[in-house]
Amino acid sequence: MKMAFAGAVVALLAASPAGPAWGQTCVVSSIGNLFGTYNPMAATAQTSTSTVSVTCRSAVATSVLYTIQLSSGGSGNFGVRGMSGLRYQLYLDASRTQIWGDGTGGTVTVSDGYVLQPNVPTTRTYTVYSRLLASQRVAPGAYTDIIIARVIY
Repeated sequence: MKMAFAGAVVALLAASPAGPAWGQTCVVSSIGNLFGTYNPMAATAQTSTSTVSVTCRSAVATSVLYTIQLSSGGSGNFGVRGMSGLRYQLYLDASRTQIWGDGTGGTVTVSDGYVLQPNVPTTRTYTVYSRLLASQRVAPGAYTDIIIARVIY
């Protein structure tokens, strides 16, 4: 079973009213989450991690602030994400208590900010903690879901 992350690119072009035009760009990328083989008879949940990275660049020294959201995936439900009936969840914290979503319905997002140096890309990487729920009765097969990671800045 694997879960693929798809990165969405959101770009913002801003103009400095007191000087020449400048632009900030940020790009999100990710490494997919692999749960491996699922045992429906196991009494404990299966856990895994993956990463989401954000790379920002600017033509001039400036601050960048952004928020990272994760979509609910194919289930359309942050309460229980699902891969064709196989339930899992994505979390912001290692203790797996804060559901990483879009900030609605009790979910949380990641916010970060820092100073960009001119024409020097800066990459920050964030861990996504996941849990595949135990004792699910599902048919053998490959299960996938696509989560969209969106950066708003």
